[in-house]
Amino acid sequence: MFVAGHWVTVPAQDAATWLELLMGEPEEVNLELIFPGLLDEADTDLVEDALFAEELDLPGLQRLALDVVAEAAGRPWWLTFRLLYLIQTHWSLLGARMLMSGVQAEQMSLSGWLDIAWVTVFDNVANDKWVSLAATLETPPVSEVENPMATMEMSVDDFTAFMRG
Repeated sequence: MFVAGHWVTVPAQDAATWLELLMGEPEEVNLELIFPGLLDEADTDLVEDALFAEELDLPGLQRLALDVVAEAAGRPWWLTFRLLYLIQTHWSLLGARMLMSGVQAEQMSLSGWLDIAWVTVFDNVANDKWVSLAATLETPPVSEVENPMATMEMSVDDFTAFMRG
């Protein structure tokens, strides 16, 4: 990951470590435990120096943490948080099913664990609810959606040519 002109490395973690960091109310997850929290001392110092020098601000730091979550999860951060919240909300059924199938979070990646969680969730949802649930989980928050109108610029000549076909 490139931060303030330098590469920093987030070491690989097993799913159990990630789950400890990410489980709970999504709004209460401490993103600083992820980034820069998972970095080694030298990279943490580099990030802190960038903050102090105002080359990086707190929203930028939070964005980097969310990018780290997305990378580790192999899916967008919002889908990760929503899926984890769904799993923990229904842990007595879904967690038990995952444990009974032999899932061991200490021995796999977060991405692999979430793949199994996804299948477990949808194995326990009525077929007629799949599309609705998937849309709920996958729809990005407003903050992540670019305004298509902001980038739609067309000259009068281009518009006229477009309308003529």
